[in-house]
Amino acid sequence: MRVNKVIQKCVSFVGIMALLLTSAPVYAGEMEESTAYEAEVVTGDTTETVKPEEEVIEEFVGEPETEEGTEEITAEEETEAAVVDEEAEATEEAPVEPLDEVEETGLKEEIKALNNLGESNTIPIPSQPVFSQVKCSSYNSIYLRWNMVDSSSYPANGYKIYRSTDQKNYKLIADIDEIGDYLYGTSNYVYTNAQSDDNGASYYYTYTDKSLSTGKTYYYKLVAYNYDVDETETKLIKKDSKYSSVKSAKPVMKTPTLKVTNVNESKLKLTWSKVSGANGYVVQRSTKKDSGYKTIKTITKGSTVTYTNSNLTLGKTYYYRVRAYRTVSGQKVYSNYSGKKGLQVKLKKPVIKKLEAAKTSRAIVITWGKINKAQGYVIYRATSYNGTYTKYKTVKGGTKISTTANQELYKNYYYKIRAYRKVNGKNVYSPYSAIDGCYLYIK
Repeated sequence: MRVNKVIQKCVSFVGIMALLLTSAPVYAGEMEESTAYEAEVVTGDTTETVKPEEEVIEEFVGEPETEEGTEEITAEEETEAAVVDEEAEATEEAPVEPLDEVEETGLKEEIKALNNLGESNTIPIPSQPVFSQVKCSSYNSIYLRWNMVDSSSYPANGYKIYRSTDQKNYKLIADIDEIGDYLYGTSNYVYTNAQSDDNGASYYYTYTDKSLSTGKTYYYKLVAYNYDVDETETKLIKKDSKYSSVKSAKPVMKTPTLKVTNVNESKLKLTWSKVSGANGYVVQRSTKKDSGYKTIKTITKGSTVTYTNSNLTLGKTYYYRVRAYRTVSGQKVYSNYSGKKGLQVKLKKPVIKKLEAAKTSRAIVITWGKINKAQGYVIYRATSYNGTYTKYKTVKGGTKISTTANQELYKNYYYKIRAYRKVNGKNVYSPYSAIDGCYLYIK
């Protein structure tokens, strides 16, 4: 620097004077005071007057010049600068990272690019979203669905779902960020979370709210949002749409499906579908289809899906319905009742044990098992398995017959049997046995 050079010249002159004063062997007299600081030096027979370099004062404006374009900094200046840098670095806030890494543009430009706004400086507020479905999906979950919301013809950046149990205090339960991008080299926008219908004409979103209480009503509302930045353009914020209208739903258990079958002359068997989340089932019975149902059994295991009702009256029809229950906070919460199913109590279905052609005649011998409480059996015959069966013979008390009437050699015959018992003057029949057949020939 120029100031440094001037200082160096003054220091050099003072050094020369000190050297002369201490090393000169003879002085020709005393030095006279002078503004130029002159001195006489005696050397041999001569006397010389030594004048210092004239003081140079240079004036400069602006930044001082340095050699090779660099500024000279003293050690003291370097220390002070380092302290200032450390203090600035310690107080500087960590930068907020934009959605994508952009080195040459700011956060505001990145948000504008995300929303494809071009030269616009305004981030649009999305349209108000609308729930298309809010419904129970299981005993402890609710399914929500809504269509994609556009803002300036481009999809909203995300959605927030709020839930309440009293329609007053709503809590944010989900923030679904929809940050897509254009597929490289095309005009197709790739969505992160959106789903499309079969032909891709429209897009929608779904969300399943889980771990809910069975039988409790939940209320939902939805907002769409776009990303923006604050006034300092350092922090990311969201610009929300208006809230959607409120929709509600209640998690409930599925309704069981019931089936009733005959066991024997005094029992009916009930079987129903297993209900997820059930702790048990309640079975009700009536002798009238549409009224008079009373609980006859409470099953305390959710895995038990059968029940046999005993001590019933042969020939009487009983109606049943079943519902599942789940215990929530010490209270039972019930599913809907199954459909009503009724069945008449009948004799047990007979089983054909043996059916074969006689060895030396045109007879077919049929043997079946005895049915408890049966007073007789009716045999039916056809010439094809799926043909029309007609009554062939009624047998009272026995379990074996030999058929010969209206039979031809080298022909197939098929049989089925049912037992009966007379109750209040009417025959009550068992279900039909399985069909069995025989090819008639003489051995």
